[in-house]
Order: sequence, then structure tokens, then C-alpha cells
Amino acid sequence: MARRRRAAARLVCRALAFARIGAQLSRALDAACDCATRQRPLGWSVALRGGYRLLPKVAIELQGGYVAVREEATRTIIAQAEAGSANLESVDYRDSQDLNGAFGAVGLATEAGKRFPVTGRAFLGLARLSSQVHGAGSFRDPQGSAAGGSWIFRNPTRCR
Repeated sequence: MARRRRAAARLVCRALAFARIGAQLSRALDAACDCATRQRPLGWSVALRGGYRLLPKVAIELQGGYVAVREEATRTIIAQAEAGSANLESVDYRDSQDLNGAFGAVGLATEAGKRFPVTGRAFLGLARLSSQVHGAGSFRDPQGSAAGGSWIFRNPTRCR
């Protein structure tokens, strides 16, 4: 008696979680100067993927989820104060950029190989992301005394 092969499910749903690491979120930080310490963009994402098998090895898929990524750096910068005031220096200026939001995509998946199956996917999608940039540091004048009062910084990106 021959064994019957079980048919693959036509509908598929999966929950996904990923760790993310990248080269950079923007080139502005690299263009400004060499940073003393820098963390590569790290983050995570979660998603739900659903698919419908059209042919034995081809499926159409929908995916939606949330992504969050953060990049940080510490650097030395010179801040130009109002006219008549001394420039200020910070050796511990800390930049950070957060990027997070929802995404969705539609795509095709195909499977190849019998003994060691490999799945290939191509997606086209949209994302609604928000970006927040933060910067803080302690500024001192060139003689080393703490900066007091209210300062207006016109160019806090020129590095020494």
C-alpha cells in the first residue's frame, strides 16, 4: 500500500521577532566628525506574516509589524555663542537618534529544493516611522570654567 503524501496548508500565519543592527541611520553624524565612542544602530522588530499558497511552491504574503532602532555617539564639539562671548567646548556631547514605527508589506514567496528547502521572498511595503534626535553635553569655555547663564548655540556641530 502506497503512502499518501500530506498536502501543504494553503493558509499560513507566523509571528516573527528580529534583532536589528545597521551601519548607520544617517551620514550626518559621520560627516560631522570622528566620534570618540559610537554605537552602531541597534534595534528590534516584531511582525505578523500571513500567506496564501497559490501553487505548490508559490505563495502571496502580507506582513505587518513594528520596528525600533537607536544609534548613539559621544563626541567633542565646539559651540559658537552669541557675538562677544567665548566659544564653548564639550568633550562629552552625546548624540542619539531613535527611529520607530509601524510597517506593512505585500509580497511573493517561493520555495526551492527538496532535501534542503530554501525560501525566497520579495516584498513591497510602506512604513510610517518617527525619528527623534537628542543631544546633550556639558560645555566649558576654553579656560576650563563651567559655562553658566543662558547660551544660544549657533553651530554645535564643528568638531575639533
